[in-house]
Parts: sequence; structure tokens; C-alpha cells
Amino acid sequence: MSLLEEVNAFQKGTRDLNFEVNPLFKKDKCFQKWEMNLEVMIHFYGAHYAFDRDEGTHFLSECKRHARENVKNLKSDVLILVHPFYVYLSPALSTIIEERPELLPDLKVYTQRLLDVLERKSDYSVLLLESPFFYPYTSELVEQGRFDQVLFTRLSRGELIQPGQLTSLKGKNLYLGGCYNFCCVGNALTQMEDTLKGTKIYGVPELTLNYPSSEIQSLFSQKIFRSIKDNEGYPKNKKLDDLMKLRNSPHPQS
Repeated sequence: MSLLEEVNAFQKGTRDLNFEVNPLFKKDKCFQKWEMNLEVMIHFYGAHYAFDRDEGTHFLSECKRHARENVKNLKSDVLILVHPFYVYLSPALSTIIEERPELLPDLKVYTQRLLDVLERKSDYSVLLLESPFFYPYTSELVEQGRFDQVLFTRLSRGELIQPGQLTSLKGKNLYLGGCYNFCCVGNALTQMEDTLKGTKIYGVPELTLNYPSSEIQSLFSQKIFRSIKDNEGYPKNKKLDDLMKLRNSPHPQS
């Protein structure tokens, strides 16, 4: 089944997830070499890997080509989701199921919220910040129109490979969520703050997951945090309801 079908099945109680790869990427030699082996990738290349050497250069080009073919204009309000399905596409899901089952209700709440915002019932655009490593799994959602645009991040970080692409977001109202708080979402927030001076950026904690480590009590926090050293948290946050109420806003497309 597709990623979205599998995630919906998980919501209904299925635990055996077997995500299909977008057929466009199945024969890519680079993807076949790395398929679902994130730990090996990080070991050899590091979390900051920008797909700028070895097989990664061609693979990133293929991901960009696919994203360009499915691009749409962004409205004035943009929900930015950083690696939103990472929890399903990484060992974290097994950690929750096997070691932290008390966190499963939080995961189901997050997943339902994610599915709701991707239904596109409100007047906002959705921008996917994705690692090329996982794009063969999430690209089908781009084809379905669940995401309007895609910008690619480093292997296991939230910073864009090409930070200059953020300039297209200047002057818009930005809402930020995804996986994980203190990590990739915080990386993305820091980069946007540095690049988009004067642009309104809001965290959406209800759409942002904490990593399921042994120390946390919940997958949710009250704020977005830039890193584990950020003791204060990002002060500008919005409720999910605020985003969903944008249904009939008069913002024109850009």
C-alpha cells in the first residue's frame, strides 16, 4: 500500500507497515543501494550530508525533477511540514511500539491531525521539507496534491540544502511543524529566522513531535524548541485551530 494508506491502516490498529516506493524511484541505483538504511547513510556521510557527492548528486537531481513537475503556487498562508512522516519511516516507530507503548495515543493524535491538514479543507498551502532519502516514499503524496511544493533538506537535519530557496517565502505567514522538535524542526526554524527577516513565522506545537526518547513523557511540547540547548522555546506559536480557520481568507495566490 501507499504511505498514506498504510498510515491510515495504522490508525485503525494495523502494526505491520510495509510502505511501497514510488515506482519512479524503484529502479534508481542510488535508492536501491540506500533503501531504508538511514543508519548506514549517517555512518558513512553524516547527518549534514547534502547529496552533493557519490551517487547522491544524481539522486537529488531526480528528486528535484519530480518535485518541479508537481509544483503549485503558494498562497499567503503556508504550512511548512519538516519530515512529517519521519516517525513512520525510521526506527522511531518500533521504539514507540516496543519500548514506549504509552506514547502510542500521542502518535495517533499527531497522525490524525496530519491527515486532517493534508485534506486541504482550509485556505493555506502546504510546503514539504523533505530529505531526499525519504522522498521516494512521500513523493506520491506530492503527486496527489497533498503538498504544493517541496524543498529538500540535508540527510537527517532540517536545514535546506539550498538555503536561498527560502527567499520565495518572504512576506508570507508561515506555520511550522513536523518531526522532530529540538532537532530537524528547530534546525529549519533557525535557518528561516536567519534568512527571512521580518517574515511572520509561527510554530504549531500540535503538529510537532518530540523524539520518543526514554526521558520524555509526551510526544508533544507546548512550544517549538530550536535545539536541546534552547531553554526558553520559540515564543511565537499558533493553535492548530487558528490554521484550520483560514478556510475563507481573502489571500490571493502568489
